[in-house]
Amino acid sequence: MKANLTEVPFRGVKETANKEKFIELILYIAEKSRNDPDFGAVKLNKLLCFSDFMHFSLPGKPITGQRYQKLDMGPAPRALLPVRLVMIERGYFEIESRLCAGYQQARVLPKRNAVVTDFSAKEVEVVDQVIAAMQGANAARASEMSHCFITQWEDFKDQEDIPPEIVFVSRRDLTQKEREHASGITRTQL
Repeated sequence: MKANLTEVPFRGVKETANKEKFIELILYIAEKSRNDPDFGAVKLNKLLCFSDFMHFSLPGKPITGQRYQKLDMGPAPRALLPVRLVMIERGYFEIESRLCAGYQQARVLPKRNAVVTDFSAKEVEVVDQVIAAMQGANAARASEMSHCFITQWEDFKDQEDIPPEIVFVSRRDLTQKEREHASGITRTQL
């Protein structure tokens, strides 16, 4: 039985997930990462998440509107696996399984170019910057990098949605100047 995108549970931030844009972003990342020997399924998850959340931190809107969930290795798009099956059936890419640094790697090999006409110049710029920042990082390092950016992901329950607003939350201690500023705001607003 063939999967149909209308049957795939696409629900994004405020129900605004863009199914086709998500597909094109997967293809774009796979295309740009074609020569990266460390690019596999784990790194794809990290690049998608990092791109969506990084873009959210700038103009306040994720690129695809996908929902991300907590998994053992960090945030991942909730719809990625069912969408990936649809994309394989459509002939958009294939998965090559190979050994990489002692681990099984599932490489996404695009069979067609991504269509990025629905992407803004800023969205493409952010994705390109994220790909460049993770160039040369294996799956474990890419996971570490995403966990440093999305510091509170571990506070969520398994498979719980991780909202993109989490990028504004930090685990670092406030500086004395920040505490004084916050104290001043509290006093004037009470």
